[in-house]
Amino acid sequence: MNYKLSIVSPIFLLLVVAAPLGAAVTEEAVWDTDEAVVAAAKGECENAAAEAPACFAAAMGRRGASGAAVAFTRERGDGAFLRGLVRTGNVSVAYVCYPFRANENYGILLLDGDPAVVDVDDPGLLPLADLERDKTYRALKARHPGIALWPGDRWGRGEPVRTETREGGMDLFFTYRLSEGCRACADVGGVLAAFSFDGKRRLQGVRVAGVLAGERIVIRGVPFTEEGLPVEVRPGEVFSVALAANYTTGYRWETEPGDGAGPLLTLGSRYEAPPPGGPVGRGGRQWWSFLALSPGETTLCFSYRRPWEPAVKEAARAAFRVRVTGGRPAPR
Repeated sequence: MNYKLSIVSPIFLLLVVAAPLGAAVTEEAVWDTDEAVVAAAKGECENAAAEAPACFAAAMGRRGASGAAVAFTRERGDGAFLRGLVRTGNVSVAYVCYPFRANENYGILLLDGDPAVVDVDDPGLLPLADLERDKTYRALKARHPGIALWPGDRWGRGEPVRTETREGGMDLFFTYRLSEGCRACADVGGVLAAFSFDGKRRLQGVRVAGVLAGERIVIRGVPFTEEGLPVEVRPGEVFSVALAANYTTGYRWETEPGDGAGPLLTLGSRYEAPPPGGPVGRGGRQWWSFLALSPGETTLCFSYRRPWEPAVKEAARAAFRVRVTGGRPAPR
């Protein structure tokens, strides 16, 4: 789907999907199958016209899908089936497939929050005003008047990146691509958007977190963990640094100014608790996430301390040298 941006529209309204799904969706609703099975199920329903989604749900059941998987597709009403489900913070991220679409067959839904279902690729989600205020986007639009916004990679499972906010809230970051106009046209840039939820799972809004010229924004799933090794990334990469931490002690890793302005945008951090079943009080990891904006070098410096104690009182320090190479710098 295309999010055509027009200067004459004063705003983009925040749209959400009013979903019939009441109870929480579980992994039982996932239909983990191969493309040949999906194609066979779809083939049964090619002449079903408006009844194709219901026909497809029934065909799923005949091909081994669970009752919960069939129910998910029936209740969606558009033929979409659940191909993966991950609990991320206090909502669930659902990776779905739309077998009857001509294009954009993969999508991501946010479930179990308020509202119950949010489609991250709904055309009304991104606020136009945010983009129009961004100097990188304005420069791109001046050079490419037909610029259009499209969903990012929805096939992989790398999205979203999650960071924690105050009082149990969180931001979930998703990528979008900017093209010359059509779906198959060359990319001219990328957009990173944040979906903000409060501690009660209520969607507070969506904002544009970053715009990049000349590069598509991609998410690097594996974090950097070794201080002594250089962190090498390209413009447009969202990457993370993971540090051993134990929130039960009150200590947190906090960022400090590095050497130079730095070609990075800080997105935030989150805590990854240890797996259940181990000794009480053991630690996990704290992830800090960043977007590489343009070529350059900087040092990410961290201090491990309790937020309520004096800044000079710290238990440890860490530093990572970051090199952003290749690509083109964003216009200033």
